[in-house]
Formats: sequence, C-alpha cells, structure tokens
Amino acid sequence: MAALIYPRVRTYRKLISSSTPEMPSKLEQMPSEIFLIIFRYIEVHDLITAFANLNSYFDSLLASSHLRVHAIIDPNDISLPPTTSNSLWHIIKPQNLCSMKMKDKKQTLLVEFVLYHANDLIHLTSLTLIMEGCHIEGIIRILPLLVDLKHLFIKNRSRNTEANSKNSFLTTILKMKSLCTCTMDEWFTEHAERNFTSSNTIRKLSMKSTVSASLILLILPYMPNLRVFQIDTLTWNDFLPFPQGKVVHNRLAVLEIRRLVNEYWKFEQLIHAAPNLRHLRISDWTLYKNEGHDIFLNPNVFKRLVEHVTDVRVYLEFSIYSYDCTELQNRIKGCSWLTLESSFYNYLDAETILEATFEKKTEVNTNFK
Repeated sequence: MAALIYPRVRTYRKLISSSTPEMPSKLEQMPSEIFLIIFRYIEVHDLITAFANLNSYFDSLLASSHLRVHAIIDPNDISLPPTTSNSLWHIIKPQNLCSMKMKDKKQTLLVEFVLYHANDLIHLTSLTLIMEGCHIEGIIRILPLLVDLKHLFIKNRSRNTEANSKNSFLTTILKMKSLCTCTMDEWFTEHAERNFTSSNTIRKLSMKSTVSASLILLILPYMPNLRVFQIDTLTWNDFLPFPQGKVVHNRLAVLEIRRLVNEYWKFEQLIHAAPNLRHLRISDWTLYKNEGHDIFLNPNVFKRLVEHVTDVRVYLEFSIYSYDCTELQNRIKGCSWLTLESSFYNYLDAETILEATFEKKTEVNTNFK
C-alpha cells in the first residue's frame, strides 16, 4: 500500500505546496476519514516519510486522536527521548498505536517500552511480547490497562519463573475485557491462582507448554465462549485436584493437542466436557503396556467416545516392553478403524514402537477469530 501511495504523494507535492488556503489541492478535498483508513495499512515509519511536513492538512491528520497506526519498532525509537525533534513519538503519539512489534531480536526493549507507556497504549489491539523473568510481575500488572487489546502472544524465556510471581498470568488474561485470542508460550501454570474471573471475550486459547487435565477442566467454565483450545502437552501429572463434579462446555469446537501423556479416563472426561466438539487432533499419543492398549484395540470404546466429533485425527504410539509385537500388530490390523502406519525400534532401550492412526476426516471450518 505504501509503495502505491509514494508516487502519488510525490506527484502532488508541488501541487500541494503551491496551493493556497483559497485553492486547496484536490487531494486535500478528500474526506479525512478516507486517509485515516488508508493510514492504518501503512507502517508508521513509511507513513511519516510520505506525509510528515507535507502541509498543515496532513500534519493535522498525523496529530489526530482518531489516527490508528501499526509500528515495527526500531531500537532507536525507544532510546530517543519522546521530545526529540527527530523522534518517532514527536510526530506520532503512543495513543495512536493499534499494533506493534520489534524490528530485530532486541525484544526486551519492546517489553520495557510497553511497561513505560502502558497508560498511553489505550488503543493497542495486538501485541507480541517475548520476555525474561524479571519483567513478568510488571507485565502482569499493566496488562489490564491495555483496555482495547484483542490479540496477545506472550512468550516466557525464563522457565518456571511464574511460580514465584505474586499473581498468575492466566488469572490476568481472564480479567482482560477485550481479549479474543491469546497464545501463552512456555508458561507453566500449574501453580496458578484458583480465584478466576469469567471472560466472555476469549474465543481462542493456545497454551504452548505442559498443562494438566485438571487445570483444563478447572478453567473451561471461566471461558464460556471459547471455541478453539490448543495445547502443547497434556500431562497426567496433576498439581491440582481433579474436578469431582461434571464439567460441560457447550461452545468448544476445536481441540488440538500436540502430545498427550495422560491417563485415558482423564482424557475421556475432557471429551465428555465438550459435547459440541467438531475437530479433534492429537499428534502424538504414546501408550505403554496395560495403559490404554485394550481401550484402543476394542472396536467400540474409543469410537463411541468420539462419535459426535466430525473431524478426528489421532496418532497413536504403542510402546511395547516384553510384549509379543507380532500379536499386537495383528490385533491392530484386525481393527478396521485403526491404520498401522509403521513400526520402529529404539535400540538404546530395546523398545519396539508401533505407530497407528485413527482418522475420521471431513471438511470442517476451524478459522475462528
């Protein structure tokens, strides 16, 4: 968009500079609302290069409180004092930012910028933060101030530091009034607070870390409009007591788990909690002897569990210790609903692993915003 606008700006520059208050240029006669919409699609540095100091009309647009811009932040933008004449923030105010990201790998600078300007970022709708442990308390404290934030990606470089925080990041995002999608990368939430607030806005939650089934069932009722839930590793190692009552979430439609190392009955309760589930994907489910073999080789048990789900794809690994591999291969091949993908040997552990797939695939829309 910026490349298309630059030639026209240069074409009009002489015309605009020679125009008088009595004879405004044709460009200036366009409604200012149109320019404010166009400016949303131009990165803020390009916007300033093209339109700053062009004339008083465009200077007033850049100074408008209705202007919303996207910024790829440069380290120089953060190190310069805001009052410096060649500073980005001398022309564009932080209040005008609707989304931003860092230009290079100096992500800590962006975190510090957000901490410093939190009270001004009232129109920010999208934010990506990669932080160290020393910033966690500060970010948890200021996130509720970002009242327009709808999309948040936050990654923790320092593992297990949240356990030492006074507040929980998970608790904080549930308090945010506008948040629609959230990705938590490397956040260990087992020690989270249990006094959650209900969020009616979150529609997609991605937890790229190890999460227990207990925590999932605990937080689901607090996100009644959640449609998509993505989990890196669903574990059996529960730090929280497993819910005793029945949990039902009628809106959850997509459940994706990269790796599942959970007891079958806990996974079964999770599926029962989502009666309107339409898409289920498990990329790696490892089973050991006497831990789920019979359930998956029984042609009825697992199929009945997921019969209400339109699109199912589950990759199973049957890890075998002191077991007749040939017998198990034949039993898998005897199940018409299981497809034996391959088998391989882990020579270090003298272990045989059979890979099988259960697939019930149809066209389904998983693009929830």
